[in-house]
Amino acid sequence: MKSARIAAGIFLALTLSCTTLSCVYSPLPSTPTQAYSPKPQSTPSPAPAGDYKQFYLGLVKTPQGVEGGNGCYDDAGKFVVLINNKTAADPTYSQLVAFLQQDRTDQFPYLLQINPNAVYFDKPENLVDVKRMQNIIDGLAQPDPPLICADFAERLHNDAELAGIRAGYVTIDFEGQAIGHALAVFNTTDLGLVYIDDTGVDKVVPALNVTQNSSAPSISSNDKVAYVTIGKAYGLITLENAPDFGTNYSGYENWLSSQKDLDALEDKFKDLQTQIAPINKQIDDLGAQYAVLKAQYDSITGGRSTLPRNLYDQAKPVMDQMNDINDQRNALIDTVNGLFSQMNTLAGQYNALVKKMGPTWESLGTVFDFYVTWDGDWQN
Repeated sequence: MKSARIAAGIFLALTLSCTTLSCVYSPLPSTPTQAYSPKPQSTPSPAPAGDYKQFYLGLVKTPQGVEGGNGCYDDAGKFVVLINNKTAADPTYSQLVAFLQQDRTDQFPYLLQINPNAVYFDKPENLVDVKRMQNIIDGLAQPDPPLICADFAERLHNDAELAGIRAGYVTIDFEGQAIGHALAVFNTTDLGLVYIDDTGVDKVVPALNVTQNSSAPSISSNDKVAYVTIGKAYGLITLENAPDFGTNYSGYENWLSSQKDLDALEDKFKDLQTQIAPINKQIDDLGAQYAVLKAQYDSITGGRSTLPRNLYDQAKPVMDQMNDINDQRNALIDTVNGLFSQMNTLAGQYNALVKKMGPTWESLGTVFDFYVTWDGDWQN
């Protein structure tokens, strides 16, 4: 990006076992290491029931293992635990936007957090603090603030389900990276799948104008529509601006095209600035020459408006040079004013495009694979 864009801060979180950013418990070895007690031989006790009122719990079990986080909901097992609502329904896009605008998940700071490693010998469901989950559902307890992307996706999913909106949980692997990402997904009834990413530090493109002192647009939300396609760059557009481009991947490609247009406008703007600088110097030089001649003229005339013939003959050549310099200077000023007018036009086009595009987040990488779960899995 040639202009001062804001790139999303990509905070890397070490995970519980890890090939992805979101924490994953790796499969157990057949023989426990010496650091831990031997695996119990007795039959594992049944896991607590995951059903509660109209809600049911689910763990995110990906091909890599069980998704872990920082224990924002489950401070015992530190798994990502999905709260699912049997009465939840798919929203329209406008209903989704209305929900996201009042939801506060995106307002939490996105921080680096290292998760402790853990080894377990029983069902992961046995490690979940189900009573705490029930208290959260009943509003008697609050989840801890999210820190890494897995936490943000977990909280957004659960807030949506508690509000009666069906949501899914997504994990992403990037090409050539050991660190992945997590986000939420919604199956809108009018626009289909819409991925939502609430993480990241926003960065805005500053407004461009001739005086270079206009303020950049303010950002009140980190809600972003994410664009996820295998083999292509992971894309983000702020929620308010995404409808202008579309919510499928071609919409993000349109956004990228607008970004190129933005760079081209900025290049033209800077080219005009480059042209103006030497012209301004010429104007200043001519002004200095004019001042020298004016001093000579004043010395000859003594400030008199009527001169005798001999003084007039001395003053006229000086006055002619002054008039010639003044004509040159005025012509250059007209040129600069014309360039400024072009710059103002470009600034207007640039700022209008900035407003349409919204803030800019750099891509986290090329999507290698992704996994979507709508309810998770819970085995009693």
